[in-house]
Amino acid sequence: MSAGIDEIPKEFFDKAIVTNSTGIHKIPMTEFAVGMLLQYYKNFNQLHEAQKNKEWITYSRSEELYGKEAHILGTGSIGSHLAKALQIFGVRTVGYNTNGRSIEGFDQTHAISELNSQIGSADMMVNILPSTGETTNFLQTATFKAMKDEAVFLNIGRGTVMTDEVLIEVLEQKYIAHVLSDVFNEEPLPADSPLYSFDNLTITPHCSAKTRMYNFRAFDIFTYNLMRMNNESEMKNVIDYNKGY
Repeated sequence: MSAGIDEIPKEFFDKAIVTNSTGIHKIPMTEFAVGMLLQYYKNFNQLHEAQKNKEWITYSRSEELYGKEAHILGTGSIGSHLAKALQIFGVRTVGYNTNGRSIEGFDQTHAISELNSQIGSADMMVNILPSTGETTNFLQTATFKAMKDEAVFLNIGRGTVMTDEVLIEVLEQKYIAHVLSDVFNEEPLPADSPLYSFDNLTITPHCSAKTRMYNFRAFDIFTYNLMRMNNESEMKNVIDYNKGY
């Protein structure tokens, strides 16, 4: 029912064909990502607080997405769908995958190994990478140090892409302007987590894909594959355990 295989034992793959729900997340996660970025740049939280306090704040200002550059880690169904949506706002989209192959929706693509040398032009970095051996703890402080001071990072992939220590250093040292994170190494995030104390971090509870359509789309894929159990080559989303997706 998810895109990852984090909780499936390896031996299970020797006994069964395992498929996932890749493709069902692109619509809700794209809408969530665009919403979070607009919330940040348009200061919607500030406006909401002003209303609660019965204030009319004439000093409120916002920024435009137009003309900005978004670097998206992961160019699969979610990443490409998000890239196309951001292009509508006039955002230049740069994608990262294993070998830098071109993907529809991206103005430019790079191999993920080139991230630190290319990330300096990003206004936004969005992580949508799955959790694999290669992506675990992939993001280090060097990446954020190479970014613009005013850049933002949105993580809707997996919390395991960086350690808590790296995240806290990024927030404490203010290598970038803001982090928006929907995923964490420990979930639910405990009430005593030091992460709640940072003003430059927006926390959401791993909800980017949660809409009432989730199960409908997942079962569409399941029933499609169920009808093709005797012909694996016709099935959708068969997982390669060695790749992790």
